[in-house]
Amino acid sequence: MTRHPSNYVTGFTKRVFLSHFIQFRWYDHVGDLQRIKDDMYRELTAWKAKYPEKLLMVTEYGADTISGFHTLPSSIWTEDYQWALMEQTTEAFDQFANQTQGWVGEMIWNFADFMTQQQINRAVGNKKGIFTRQRQPKASAYMLRKRYWKLASLADEQ
Repeated sequence: MTRHPSNYVTGFTKRVFLSHFIQFRWYDHVGDLQRIKDDMYRELTAWKAKYPEKLLMVTEYGADTISGFHTLPSSIWTEDYQWALMEQTTEAFDQFANQTQGWVGEMIWNFADFMTQQQINRAVGNKKGIFTRQRQPKASAYMLRKRYWKLASLADEQ
């Protein structure tokens, strides 16, 4: 679901920062992990084709998860689903970065869970953090820690 054709501001910027909750498997096609990597790569490629001179960064991605919830196969609200969603998303980032100039990075949403007003789509607040509100790590925190150490070592080699 590429939304860039109706974007009028991007032409005046040097960088493109993308938020991917609406398009990528949390609010849309919930639970469909098979589509994440290809859809994300296609989206990044479309933005780069439209704005080849601009730097690209994804500033929000992730999934709500209730700490301690696990299922096989993974399903929404579980740590397994958050891990799988982030893993698929970051694989798309790596594929794009290896094939394209101008990728400058990624930022998860969010560091830690936080309280929100009551809503039908919130389980006692926003649970998209890789840490709980009490700052205890969820499974995805370990996956991202390993990823970021790897990215840091690659940066040191350059």
